[in-house]
Amino acid sequence: MALSPEQKDKILDRIKERTQTIRKCVVCGNNTWELSDGFFSMQENLSKLNLGGRGQPCVAVTCNNCGNTNLLNLMVLGLGDLIESPNA
Repeated sequence: MALSPEQKDKILDRIKERTQTIRKCVVCGNNTWELSDGFFSMQENLSKLNLGGRGQPCVAVTCNNCGNTNLLNLMVLGLGDLIESPNA
């Protein structure tokens, strides 16, 4: 599901608060990143796929040059409320 402009702004603001500097991509050295449109979940139990089971809600930031992707945990960012909002 697509993120609303308000959700994107909230996520980007929190990332900027928590990072001292925007880091270069470790793969290609590029310094331009994009927030992916939607939420992702990392499954806690890798022995079987459990749709709707426990997972870690994340957002992805992707290098615009090489596609290197980093997942950021919404709970650690203090944004768990976003996954429970009507737009999530």
